[in-house]
Amino acid sequence: MNGTKQCERLGHVPALDGIRAIAVVLVLAFHANLPGFRGGRAGVDVFFVLSGFLITSLLLVEHDRRGKIDLRAFWMRRALRLYPALIVAIAGALFLAWLKMPVFGATNRSLLETLKAVPFTLFYTMNIPRAAGWSGGGMLGHAWSLAIEEQFYLIWPVVAVALLNRRRSAVRMAQIAVAGAVVSASLRAGMDAAGVRSELLYNATFSHIDGVLAGCALAVGWAMYRGTVRKFGHPILPPVIAIVGTLIIIRGKDMNTYGFAVIVMLTILLIIDVLARPESLTARALSHPAPVAIGRRSYGLYIYHWPIFVFIGMDDRLLDAALGIAAAFVVAWFSFAVIEQPFLRMKARWATSTERVTLSETM
Repeated sequence: MNGTKQCERLGHVPALDGIRAIAVVLVLAFHANLPGFRGGRAGVDVFFVLSGFLITSLLLVEHDRRGKIDLRAFWMRRALRLYPALIVAIAGALFLAWLKMPVFGATNRSLLETLKAVPFTLFYTMNIPRAAGWSGGGMLGHAWSLAIEEQFYLIWPVVAVALLNRRRSAVRMAQIAVAGAVVSASLRAGMDAAGVRSELLYNATFSHIDGVLAGCALAVGWAMYRGTVRKFGHPILPPVIAIVGTLIIIRGKDMNTYGFAVIVMLTILLIIDVLARPESLTARALSHPAPVAIGRRSYGLYIYHWPIFVFIGMDDRLLDAALGIAAAFVVAWFSFAVIEQPFLRMKARWATSTERVTLSETM
């Protein structure tokens, strides 16, 4: 990596799977309308930070070890990771939208909305009709977050390739990421104060990419200045993160102005802490087999839960939530074993030797 010390492979860090578990549980609780989770949608921002950190770490390691980044292999790995379960989720959503009509006497509105959302979901543009107010996406509306990530990952690896052969290139990457994150968060806050529609700010890439970019910047910082970044890990961090994060999630207000940005910063601090202090109580708790198992299946939980929740309807909060969450877990566990794992093994064929035992197979 030009202009930096040799980049160490991070390896698989179970605690990061634990953080991913927190993220997906927040999203599920929010969509299930559970009390105390008004700000639970910020779990998506936790996903964004983790994604930016993990993907950029892999890009840096690949370039450092091989002197180049194979873009074709990168995008093939992304497709093999995302599309198999996504196609199943689309088929399932269409089936449930159709089934809801005879079972619950629903109109065909959900089916039509879901049908219209299929091409947007397949081509990772679901955030556009949602931001523009054309469509909520029916049972596929939650694919907006996948769209933001994948739009970014069409561009970011190209930026990495363009920069990493130049002097102080990694520093430039970090500068671009930090500047982009600040601009995105500032635009969201400023436009919210100006009265711009919340749905536009929440779904548009330009106003909700700060978490991914912040994760990218952290990856460069960790690769270049690991000794310095480690100093930010401290026993006081986890309780502070837990208290502030809980207050934001419970309150669920002013998310566009500062809530999402604070969650992004808390996630960065939590990642630093578990990496800097792997033997800490926090890191060990997040590395427990239960959160790790949930984190490894978080992609399936995310893409399958929304069609299930919409089909059931979250009218009776506790009963419906329990049924919907249980069903989502069953489907996600089945999907991981039967659908995702075979393609993850195929994905390994496209991995470089530095990635085959990698930081996370669930990106």
